Amino acid sequence: MMTEPMGAFFERELGVPYPYEKLDIIAAPQWPSGATELAAAITYRESRILYGPSSGPAMRRALLNIHSHEIAHMWFGDLVTPPWWDDLWLKEAFSSWATGIVLSDLEPDGGYELDAVADSISAMSLDSLRSARAVREPITLNEDIRNAYDSITYDKGLAVIAMVDSYFGADKFRPALGRYISRFEDSVADSPDFFEVIADETNEPDLTTAFRSFVEQSGLPLVSADLQCREGRAPEVSLSQSRYQPLGSPIEQSRRWTIPYCLVAASGDTRERVCTMMSEQTATLTLDQFETCPDWIMPNAGGAGYWRFNLPDAQWALLAVNFGALEAGEAMVAVDSAVASFEAGNLALPTLMAIANAAARHDQRQVVDGAVRAYSSLYRAVSSDEAARAGMEAEIARVFGPRLERARQSDLESDRILVSRLESFLARTGNDADLRDEFARAANAYVGLPVRGEVRGLTSDDFSTALAIGMQEGGERFLDAMLSSLSDIDDPTFEQAAAYAIGQNNDPELLPIIMDLSMSGRLGTRETYSIMSGQMRQSEVKQDAWAWLQANYPEFVQRIPGQRPRSTPRLADDLCSPTAIVELEALFGAYGDLAPGYERALAEARESIGLCVALEDERGDDIRSYFAGFAPSETAPEDSN
Repeated sequence: MMTEPMGAFFERELGVPYPYEKLDIIAAPQWPSGATELAAAITYRESRILYGPSSGPAMRRALLNIHSHEIAHMWFGDLVTPPWWDDLWLKEAFSSWATGIVLSDLEPDGGYELDAVADSISAMSLDSLRSARAVREPITLNEDIRNAYDSITYDKGLAVIAMVDSYFGADKFRPALGRYISRFEDSVADSPDFFEVIADETNEPDLTTAFRSFVEQSGLPLVSADLQCREGRAPEVSLSQSRYQPLGSPIEQSRRWTIPYCLVAASGDTRERVCTMMSEQTATLTLDQFETCPDWIMPNAGGAGYWRFNLPDAQWALLAVNFGALEAGEAMVAVDSAVASFEAGNLALPTLMAIANAAARHDQRQVVDGAVRAYSSLYRAVSSDEAARAGMEAEIARVFGPRLERARQSDLESDRILVSRLESFLARTGNDADLRDEFARAANAYVGLPVRGEVRGLTSDDFSTALAIGMQEGGERFLDAMLSSLSDIDDPTFEQAAAYAIGQNNDPELLPIIMDLSMSGRLGTRETYSIMSGQMRQSEVKQDAWAWLQANYPEFVQRIPGQRPRSTPRLADDLCSPTAIVELEALFGAYGDLAPGYERALAEARESIGLCVALEDERGDDIRSYFAGFAPSETAPEDSN
């Protein structure tokens, strides 16, 4: 029922009619990708599009997101087609960006613009690597085509478009975009064609320069901002740009962007947005609007800019104190930049946690999600230390428990989704015994095991969490029951969650049984890959899983989907030791010919492991010491306070 208004929105916004006589929507049980935008016939894997009685609110939003993305492709990709894979972003990034603007129009209170900010933040993780690719770069090998279908093309591309749209204004950018579509209707257009039309139609040369500086070079800008207030002068903010570089990174500082830069300065109830086009390494913003020094600054207005920021320690502290005054998008990027500053060796851990804990109390689900990610980014450092892990679990309960209770009192769709997210986080990372028991009992009942008393109902939003905990608590008995239930439960979402749950096994003794199952072909090729990916991220079994993969790699790649072998180096990117890098290089030195196109994934995985090692060496003890201070008395070391 959303198809027609989505199409009408694009017709109105772009000024170009829907280009085909019909639109078929097809669900296929084993479609290799989530969806494909065949002209006038969108084809979905059924688990992405079929909505039924067990579907939860998160699935509804996921369905709307993918459907609006595919409808946008009727204009971006089908009506105007890139001539070669170099310009994949012209269809994928624009369709990803269009998802947020159409859904925000149809459901103004849905927070879809915040989902776009979250997508932007997700791209920053990959773009922080030296090995990250540019949004637009030459594709010369068939094997590199699939490598272009990554977060850089989709999410960084989306973020750059949204940044330009926000800075120059929708009233200027979007009509020009429509005229680009009209000019190349039923034809092909590459990036130079796009840049030329946009420059001509907007008469804004800075727009094209900014686009190209973000699209044609890799890497993530870091904007350092320093508020300076001197007697007798207007307040100023000194800005400098560099490439973001975490601890241990091999990045060389040689990049400069043309940044459509906006910050917020605030004093009392006065809040001002101040902008500049930052093309040099340094710039100064004069805050003429303020007679006295502002109380605080937020170096990414609205969270619309594709950059991370850094502040002097005192100004980070002021931002933490005034966190509640930030817009939701600003709060999201503030948490991400705080984590990034900590991982670059700059921000102190207590300041990071003050910001994360403030985010956990926020009204908007996406901001709370950022707080969850901040805690999760630190979990690996405490996972093998009993006191530190217990302290983190106690802090998770203290910080997120009240927010969960507040969300449970709400009927808003966003809060219902947040309930599922926080219950999963508290049960799994926070190790909440009551929640784990509740989920395990519900999972047992769902797969046909006997359970006494009433159990909670499960929706598609809960399947992964409940089945994973059922697997971890019930072991082989639960595994057998879940496998038997697959033939009785006709729900593609459940089938997908079952494969995920098997991969969440944390019992080393069960690993051989699970690997035999995944290689048997009983569950499918996509499931074989999913199970191995999960086992490589469970701290209790990942070393054994890694040893198994090294010993069985040739057989493994024969049993996974054909587009997956090139990605297999990423299975190791959660490892954290110099030895793992050596073993990873040796594995692909021996078997790289079985995974054509593996080189990019290998570079990314090798770098990710190296960054983990550097962070552990530099800040691991600080993380463990900090959280051990919150440990209950029975697990706290004697010298903790």
